[in-house]
This record gives sequence, structure tokens and C-alpha cells, in this order.
Amino acid sequence: MLLAKVTNNIVQQYPYSIGLLRKDNPNTSFPKKVSIEDLAAFNVYPVEEVAPAATATQKLVKNWTPTLSAGKWILAHVVVDLSTEDIAAATAILAANAREQRDKVLRTTDWSAGSDVTMSMEMTNYRHSLREVTKQDGFPNTIVWPTLEPASVPEEPYIPEEPYIPEEPYIPEGPE
Repeated sequence: MLLAKVTNNIVQQYPYSIGLLRKDNPNTSFPKKVSIEDLAAFNVYPVEEVAPAATATQKLVKNWTPTLSAGKWILAHVVVDLSTEDIAAATAILAANAREQRDKVLRTTDWSAGSDVTMSMEMTNYRHSLREVTKQDGFPNTIVWPTLEPASVPEEPYIPEEPYIPEEPYIPEGPE
């Protein structure tokens, strides 16, 4: 719980804690769980944090001083619009993260592009769709990631665990 120490409706200390209340009043015995009424007797009040929702082009600016509103101490934050530079920087970060995610997924399918493997049309289309993610409308804020059906994923080639050993070893004939 957020707390503030208040005197004459002026915040003296924020944030404040029950530990500080105990330290400031060493000759007072407090219960393990201090009630709201007990806190008020020492001019300590709960603070409610109010954070409105911000969009992708806005940011939340925190207000660090509680204010009294309708009998409650409120820590109200403000939503402000981002600057053009901030929006460009945030978009660049989102785009870089999306490209990194796309490249990671592509790397998991690289084995299917080897010269000794015939890539299925579904896999070809999937890999092409991954590369085209950056051309989607709304990129990087809105991305529709392509999917690959499990039946479309070719099996990796079978490699036996033990080498083949003939039953009768070959013994070359040589001079005696």
C-alpha cells in the first residue's frame, strides 16, 4: 500500500511506510497489521495511484506528489503526446524487434533449404511470407505472423545411430 505522511493537508513525506511510522514513533506499540484508522491518527494516509491508459503515440508522465481529491489522497499521472522524434525512435525499436523475431524463425527453418533437401511448396511460401512481414500495412505496430501447418513441415533425414557393420569382415588376400 502506498502511504503519505501529511500535516495540515500538506504532504510532508511521500512515499512513507509503516516501517518509517514505527521508527518515527519508537514509544508506540503498533499491531502487526496497522488499520487505516490507526494510520490516520498519526497523519499517515493511503495514496491511490491513478494511471490513465496511454496509446502508442503517448506516454505516461508520473506525478510524484499526491494531492487531496474528494477526501482521498491521489497520485494522478498525466498522459502527454510523444514528440515526432520519440514516435520515430519507438517505431524503430519495434521494427528492429520484429525483424529479429522474423530472422529467428527463419533460422529454425534453414535446414529445409539445404542442397540435399527438397523444400516443399508450403515451406517455400512460409519462408517467403516471413520475409515479407516488413511489407505489411501497419508494420511494425500490427503484424500478422504467417503460420506453417505441422503436416507441411518435412521430416529431417533419417540418420542411423550405429554404422552398418557386415557380418563377415573383409580380409584381403595377400602374399604368403
